[in-house]
Amino acid sequence: LPSVRGPRSLVPLAAQMESRLLADVTAPFPSRSASSPRRGSCTFEVGRHAEALARMRGGLEELGVPSGLARVVAECDCRISLRIYVLDNSGSMNALDSNVFVEDPARRLCAFRACTRWEENCAFAEDQARWNLKCRIPCEFVLLNSKHRASGDSLMEGRDSIRIDCEMGAEDEQLRRLRAFLQQNGPIGLTPLAERLEDVGKKLRDHIGELEARQRVAFVVIATASTPTPVDSASNSPDAADAMRMILGMGPVRMVTRLCTDDRKVANFYSSIREQECGLDVLEVVANEAKKLTSMGNDWFAYTLLLHRIREAGTLCELLHDIDRAPLRVGQVRRLAGLLLESRERPLDDSDDVALLAEAARNATLTFDAHGMRPGEVVSARGLRRALHLSWGWAIWRAACPCADP
Repeated sequence: LPSVRGPRSLVPLAAQMESRLLADVTAPFPSRSASSPRRGSCTFEVGRHAEALARMRGGLEELGVPSGLARVVAECDCRISLRIYVLDNSGSMNALDSNVFVEDPARRLCAFRACTRWEENCAFAEDQARWNLKCRIPCEFVLLNSKHRASGDSLMEGRDSIRIDCEMGAEDEQLRRLRAFLQQNGPIGLTPLAERLEDVGKKLRDHIGELEARQRVAFVVIATASTPTPVDSASNSPDAADAMRMILGMGPVRMVTRLCTDDRKVANFYSSIREQECGLDVLEVVANEAKKLTSMGNDWFAYTLLLHRIREAGTLCELLHDIDRAPLRVGQVRRLAGLLLESRERPLDDSDDVALLAEAARNATLTFDAHGMRPGEVVSARGLRRALHLSWGWAIWRAACPCADP
């Protein structure tokens, strides 16, 4: 991720970006001989890469992502070649203990209604399909249980999975196909997560060489509300953790476990795996994620559904990836505040002026904030000063300990 905040560099940001693009697009491709490059191909690839970045950024802005954040997420996530979503449709998904959120941008509110876990998973799948279509990233949705799949059968598209790709037709038609596919495969059976991850591993194994050669990454997202069970038993399966480690050990693959339940037993099961695997992220429901940010002191900005959606999809933007793990450092606070407040008309990415950030925070419109489940400030000017350690107490402490690291 190119630096957009911190000490000013003597090299212009544009030059840094150009060098990064050149390094990325000139990586060897399996279908082209490295010993005989075509004349002018480097210039063509740079132009095509820049065009892809512009399209992804435009798609993110269309979805409502702030301009500055959309730019950085596009720069990072342009390396994602595929997202595979494993959808839990086991019998436990019939439980009526979830919520579907309905955003109202005009009123800056977010209403929610009670629903089953499966209804929330379906809404999540449709949101992610729309998200990937706008970002022009192919994605696939794989069911844990298929009604017409016999034991030992291989994964079959149309029966066990469905692919969404902007190259496969109109967006509305693809979303309609996805809705019909999910409606035909309601909750049934147990939670054979280990078996389904083995299927996903086989699918990914055929593409690992290409991903490594092109310096690309694939994401596997598990959307579930229960601990895994084997097909022939009702006891918890220890094999699912091994299957997750197998996929993460394949190389350029990362994983997100997205939970649609408040059950601490389920959260603790996946969190215990996360502690051992650096490529795994575990996301709980949006209100619980907001509480995590508060406990880390990262509550000076609104935790919106858009931020949650970026993290649910899996992102290579490490700034967003780590916001629930530790307090953001001063440089990270400046950087994130600028990205959340930046617009096309008011760029803030090269400014370290705290007064300018505070002014932009005061002038920004309210947005839905999961910290209080109500409208809130995009960035709190007072909270920003606290996060930047600009209070009187911090000033006195710094004067006494000038070598302290912020």
